[in-house]
Amino acid sequence: MQPGLAADATDWDYGSISTLLSALYARKVSASELLAHTIARIEAVDGRINAVIVRDFDRARDAARAADANGRRRASAIERLAAWGPTPAAG
Repeated sequence: MQPGLAADATDWDYGSISTLLSALYARKVSASELLAHTIARIEAVDGRINAVIVRDFDRARDAARAADANGRRRASAIERLAAWGPTPAAG
């Protein structure tokens, strides 16, 4: 688990986007911390389910750093990040 994240990682693994955005707005977690956790989770479980087709972690890290540097607008940048994010493969 990354520093700054809640003791119960399940909240971060299965939390709704509303819950995660609330944590960002409340500064309980930074965009970079949440992204690091998410990338670790993708790397741990995606091999079995192949839901993330294109991994553009470098661009995601750049966006997270920009969001963190921007402070008040951190959650807004994450919303933009989510808009381009990977989508599940069509079944």
